[in-house]
Amino acid sequence: MVYVIFLLLFIFIFISMLLNISIIYPLIIGLLLFSFYSYKLGFSFNEILKMIFKGGKKSTVVIKIFILIGAVMGVWLSSGVVPYIVYLGIKFMNPKFFLVYTFIICSITSYLIGSAFGTIGTIGIALIILAKGAGININLAAGAILSGSFFGDRCSPMSSSANLVANLTETELYVNVKNMIKNSLIPTFITILIYLLLSINLNISMVNKNIVKDISKEFILTPYLLLPAIIIIILSLLKVDVKKSISVSIIAAIFLDIFVQNRSIVETLKYMIFGFKIDNNNLVAQIIKGGGILSMLKVSIIVFLSSAYSGIFEETKILKKLEEGIASLSKRIGNTPSTIMVSIITSMIGFTQALAVILAVQFVKGIYKDKYKLALDIENSAIVIAPLIPWNIAGAVPASIMGVNNGLIIYAVYLYVLPIYNIILSKRR
Repeated sequence: MVYVIFLLLFIFIFISMLLNISIIYPLIIGLLLFSFYSYKLGFSFNEILKMIFKGGKKSTVVIKIFILIGAVMGVWLSSGVVPYIVYLGIKFMNPKFFLVYTFIICSITSYLIGSAFGTIGTIGIALIILAKGAGININLAAGAILSGSFFGDRCSPMSSSANLVANLTETELYVNVKNMIKNSLIPTFITILIYLLLSINLNISMVNKNIVKDISKEFILTPYLLLPAIIIIILSLLKVDVKKSISVSIIAAIFLDIFVQNRSIVETLKYMIFGFKIDNNNLVAQIIKGGGILSMLKVSIIVFLSSAYSGIFEETKILKKLEEGIASLSKRIGNTPSTIMVSIITSMIGFTQALAVILAVQFVKGIYKDKYKLALDIENSAIVIAPLIPWNIAGAVPASIMGVNNGLIIYAVYLYVLPIYNIILSKRR
């Protein structure tokens, strides 16, 4: 019966994606089906409700981060923080090493803002436009953008997924971040080397730098605009709570918006709530936009519903047989390869990164004695594998934002190198 419900959930989500219907509806239907099955097992209506809210409660920390990320994205865009990073990256970019620069710029940006979608929706679009102007295969450029965007989505203290994993595994966020950065040094170097080799074989014309002039017209550019980003980095190194560090960064960006960009406090608050946009039809207006607290509402609901599933799974033990099978598999091939295999399956049937992570943790947590190793393996599997699945929201949305097809997955080098490196590493221990 459990497998039938999973199959129905898979079908409902797939149909919703084909019809461009919000994934929230099939997630609600799936939750109702699992609730009904739990009722048939003998659990009361009140017990099921408690399970749902117990599971959903796990997402409250992440949802608070979502709200702050929405606000910080809006004010970072309006105050010129993101535009200035784009400006610097493009101005000093050597077109012969476009792919390398693209990966590095997106990695730095995603680490600073903690959002793959936020990186792709701002700098990613700018880089895609530059790639078209330089005659570069846009799928190749999009793959480098995707790689860099999920670099920070995996290991930034501002990342909602990093906070979700820390919450689910009951680990300290900054210990996880330290472990992830250390673990990613070699995969990052290999990724840069591969993009360097790919760049050598590209026939690239001069990158169109008109966007630099357009950004200069729309924003007052000064090195002071890097202050909110520097604050995030310093406070992260000092292991300050992520909510506090984002809040301080928001305050700094508000001051810059008012005193550098000469906006009113009403305008600034509007951008923080509803997102930033430029009232123009130029190229910069199409690129530098988004953010806002309301932009995070939909994803917050998705994460809450996904977390609610875990409440039912934990209390009813309906996945126990599957967990036992995974435990048996881990004895033969090891914990890390088992977790990667499970993450591929959960990314395929979960349709969202959040649900893939929650299911993966539920399935494999029993095989780990060290919860920090569990957190690291989840970050090295479900987090980076989800965007490689074409129908998963983590992969479908970036492709849609950048206007490319599924061919970008082939060139998302970092998302392959990281799990493969960790499989090899696990075999050498």
